Amino acid sequence: MKKASTARVIPNGDYDNEEFFTPLLGDDDNVKTLGVIRPGIMVLKKSCEQADVERYDQLLAQGMSWVDMAKEFGDKLIPQNVDYFTANRHDCINPANADLIKKLYADPDGRIRSIPVYFPMNEWWNIIPHRLCCYGLTKGLKHRSGFEYERDDRGRIADYRMVCETPEDLEAGKKLFGGRAWMRKPCDPESCLEYQKEECRFSGRIYFMIPGIKGMGSFVIPTKSWYSMKRLKKTLRDMYQLTNGRIAYLLHNGETIFVLRKVKATIPCIDWEKGETKMRQQYLIDLDVLVDPLEVAREYSVEKVLQKGERAITMLGGGMENTDGVPGTDADKAETASPSSGENQGESQVGTELTRAEERPGKVDAPPQTGGDERQPERQPGPAAPKNGNGRKEMDRDQKAAITKMAARYRIQAETLDRVLAGVKFHDEAAKIISELNRGDISRFLPAPA
Repeated sequence: MKKASTARVIPNGDYDNEEFFTPLLGDDDNVKTLGVIRPGIMVLKKSCEQADVERYDQLLAQGMSWVDMAKEFGDKLIPQNVDYFTANRHDCINPANADLIKKLYADPDGRIRSIPVYFPMNEWWNIIPHRLCCYGLTKGLKHRSGFEYERDDRGRIADYRMVCETPEDLEAGKKLFGGRAWMRKPCDPESCLEYQKEECRFSGRIYFMIPGIKGMGSFVIPTKSWYSMKRLKKTLRDMYQLTNGRIAYLLHNGETIFVLRKVKATIPCIDWEKGETKMRQQYLIDLDVLVDPLEVAREYSVEKVLQKGERAITMLGGGMENTDGVPGTDADKAETASPSSGENQGESQVGTELTRAEERPGKVDAPPQTGGDERQPERQPGPAAPKNGNGRKEMDRDQKAAITKMAARYRIQAETLDRVLAGVKFHDEAAKIISELNRGDISRFLPAPA
């Protein structure tokens, strides 16, 4: 029987970037960590003697790490899945952070079952990097999974294959610049002896930050649960869609919206010796949100973001204008708010009406007279109307950026986007295109019928 290839062919037009279809991705080499939060604990096997149990309780009370305890007990220790996280002083760069996390977020029984979090990155594959890893007893990492990509003549991913990466052997007396290189060979878990012996296993990490904990860096939760990673990825991708691509430092009303929890779930488990599938209950790591997702979607909608951009431009533009009588400057506000000696309240109102009139493009009507032949002092004319004569506002930078981003979501080619943008000059035209894209209408980006 012919063995199936590990390469995967990607249909044209489905995806542009490898991060959307490779199952094992993420780069955690450059992430600074403040500490490790454990999703479970280590316990002695039931067959251990009473002396081992007493020694275990003694070391646990002293706060010894699981790594050091494993050196003493060896294979007598086994992992146990529990409904809480553990924050240990020896796992944190600043041991006081472990105590603070417990103080802020532990339940009355002293155990941490939920932690509010926020993320320093936008990409889910960097927030939850994961791969197959094989570790040796003395030399650390022996192998890890990775991917090789093939691109077509347009630079798009056309094919990819899973590979096994192994660090090259060091030569005595030879220094390497930039660290050790990696050798690559095809990765086929079904025929890999180390994978079949469960020496090479799935391994992942969750990087996050915790409100109320000082320090620049991330906390990390290591996990070997494939089902936990699937749940985390689903929440992150859904929120990415709701916020138009925003996950990093995502806040709602000044507070984080994410929370990590332990939840009990029923998952399938395969007994490889018998070749049977059975269901069992297990505590999984789950990522949830604390607010109504629709509120977040409204806050980060394209229209809302454009409004915030326009307000920011208005505020910045107001401070950059000169004081040559241009409406909206500090000089004009002072003149209107503090009339000179001899002017009554009615004259002050006339000045205000004049200022409002000058802000409108086109012809300015004369202000009403307050009596007699008195005239208001002449003011410098406002900005001239555009030469096209209709006073239309030109398309701004934020509108162009919004159209570009939404066009990328619909996989619109760059040359087609440039052609459409070249024909857009004014603010109202750009707003119409944005409205069409919000409705899913991309008709103007389609080729004209022959």
